[in-house]
Amino acid sequence: MPKAWFGDLRGQRVLCLASGGGQQAPILAAAGATVVSFDLSEEQLRKDQLVAERDRLDLRCVRGDMTDLSCLAAASFDLIFHPVSNVFVPDLASVWRECHRVVRPGGAVLAGFMNPAMFLFDHNEAESTGQLLANSGCLTPTRPA
Repeated sequence: MPKAWFGDLRGQRVLCLASGGGQQAPILAAAGATVVSFDLSEEQLRKDQLVAERDRLDLRCVRGDMTDLSCLAAASFDLIFHPVSNVFVPDLASVWRECHRVVRPGGAVLAGFMNPAMFLFDHNEAESTGQLLANSGCLTPTRPA
């Protein structure tokens, strides 16, 4: 992502929402933000924590469901960074309500979306064999007869 999308992060409070994994949150913290990494996965949070400890970053990890941010204070973040993880929740409205509650007035929510067409084909099969096979509803490749 272009650096300009984030502006100057020094001193900014950033919520990395459902984006654990040792990537985005540590980078934003290294840029000077005070970061909370909020994720449902203990494993993903451990990765963020490992990088934060190794690099002495201002990053706190919180385990929770992105549809319920009640453990976070209202209007407490300047920026919410929410990558593609919205594809894992059945009710996006609850995520947006919680984001609205915890972002400060004038703050920003930067969210990524994945096109569902991404799941129409078996990309691993295409890469290994050169064949473009359609996935069935359960994401198992459908092979031609």
